[in-house]
Amino acid sequence: SPSRDPSSSLLLVEEFMHIMIIFMVELPPAPPTSKEMQTSQAKARLRREVVHRLASGAKTHSELAEVHHVLSHWDNLLLSEEGKTVNPDDATGAALEAVLADVADRKTSRGKMQPDKWQLREPVWDHYEPSFFHISLRAHQVAAENRPDPSKKPTNPNGKRPLFGIKAKPFAPRPNEAHTAFRRIRRDVSCDATVIAAVYRII
Repeated sequence: SPSRDPSSSLLLVEEFMHIMIIFMVELPPAPPTSKEMQTSQAKARLRREVVHRLASGAKTHSELAEVHHVLSHWDNLLLSEEGKTVNPDDATGAALEAVLADVADRKTSRGKMQPDKWQLREPVWDHYEPSFFHISLRAHQVAAENRPDPSKKPTNPNGKRPLFGIKAKPFAPRPNEAHTAFRRIRRDVSCDATVIAAVYRII
């Protein structure tokens, strides 16, 4: 039976852990109290999408423009209104350009007929979430390979790896503030005896 098959059991365990992480991280945000706050939340969601697409490798502008398909209608509307103040001819593209200027560097293509690509800046890797569900498992695997490793960066003049002074960083960023109606879910789920026992046995 599937329950006795080791490979199937492993997949079920991975799926369980992934669901628990999504359940605790992807909670409804705090309700906006003004249009400015609503626009700020839309910008943050656009930034998050762009960061995770770039984490799996450099992307062209047209590839990154696809992030608007996963944003809500209201987010795109707010971003478009904000972009009109920067570029009335391409309001949606202006919002994306603003995010790219903040999180990525432009890589000039070597071929004349090839488009330039955008590459994620190293400090922005602190905002990468290994459980982000809008990119595929394969994209996360590539991101794990691309993620900078501070211990492998030579800081000494002789080019050797540093033995001390490496600052530890969290594996994932702190979750965003949740709606007050859902805020205690994170505490209740993470303190549940069944979840703790499952995590203990897995780890």
